[in-house]
Amino acid sequence: MLDDSNPPFYRWFADGTLNVSHNCLDRHVQAGHGDRVAFHWYGEQGEQRDLTYAELLADVQRLANGLTGRGVQKGDVVVRGVRRRPEHLHRGQLRRAGRLQLRHRR
Repeated sequence: MLDDSNPPFYRWFADGTLNVSHNCLDRHVQAGHGDRVAFHWYGEQGEQRDLTYAELLADVQRLANGLTGRGVQKGDVVVRGVRRRPEHLHRGQLRRAGRLQLRHRR
């Protein structure tokens, strides 16, 4: 569990992995909380939206499947050049499609 081979740079669970999408969305939906609000979004022009865990998970899955269907593979670089709207905020979508590297362009 503890890699102490390079003091003082100790690492816990060095060979472990973390599925951020699962921790942020899937587990809440699986626990029966999909209808709860996960994200309150307020736009610069006064727009408002409440997104549930189930809605966010569906969006994440849709984009991940779309990228996979277009041939995007693990390790590919994906550039996102989008506005700041709730449907565009899900970095988990890119990660879910095979831990893709993310480059954000403004």
